Amino acid sequence: MPSTNGPTTTPTTTDATDSGGTVSGTGGATTTGPGTTGPGTTGNTSTTDPIWIANSIQGTVSKIDGDGDPWFGGCSGQVVTFDAKLEKFITVGAPGGCLRGLQVDQEGRGWIAKNGGGCLVQVDTIANTIVNPSIDLPGCSQTVGVSIDIEGFVWVVDQSAQLAFKVDPDTLQAQTVGGLVGPYTYSDMTGAGIRLQVLPQ
Repeated sequence: MPSTNGPTTTPTTTDATDSGGTVSGTGGATTTGPGTTGPGTTGNTSTTDPIWIANSIQGTVSKIDGDGDPWFGGCSGQVVTFDAKLEKFITVGAPGGCLRGLQVDQEGRGWIAKNGGGCLVQVDTIANTIVNPSIDLPGCSQTVGVSIDIEGFVWVVDQSAQLAFKVDPDTLQAQTVGGLVGPYTYSDMTGAGIRLQVLPQ
């Protein structure tokens, strides 16, 4: 069950030095930031649009779903989303490990690279639940980036194994592509993130 527990929202000016951030199309931004308890929310009133800080997700990468809500995963092992309408962070679950690159597909399924206890996590971004906390990919070692291709396949790059995995989102069967040298990316490799925001749903 998702949790909305966390520090109370307090207007303040703050500087977030950690990685991971999104800007919504309707104004406002979310990012990760310093702290030892979290996730928390902080409104920045020094600008026209608020900046919301997710505390203690530890080196988070974020992407935006089809509703415009950002999703976070980091080395704290937590999956967190920000409900822009409620202006509140929601802890969806804690599959553990170090959660790295992530992407949301056209069906509302979130896919997160995981180091430790599996290679990939599946999230339902509509119901705010963890569907599968530990998906194994044959030969995976250190998965980093995730993206979705035009046919809906999930692509996962593995820095240590020097492979890319093409994963069927329905069967979770994977094909591998070799010949890569230390692939490392958190970017929107296929443009799926942009497509999710700009094409009619």
